[in-house]
Amino acid sequence: MDQAAWQATFGTIAAGVGAYNGNGQLYFQGAGNALNSGGNYDRANFALKQIVDRWNQLVPRHNEILQQLR
Repeated sequence: MDQAAWQATFGTIAAGVGAYNGNGQLYFQGAGNALNSGGNYDRANFALKQIVDRWNQLVPRHNEILQQLR
């Protein structure tokens, strides 16, 4: 998720420099990167949530198995 934040920051800077210099290609590339970073962040956040949910499902079974082994 940190990568998405950096991508948004640098994309925004590139878009600003491109707009200031009149460089349309740099502007559109920077704006595209900034917009894509939002999707990357959402996907990473969703994947992390799935992992945490699965971990929470497995912890009780893990503890149960440990009790049986002791």
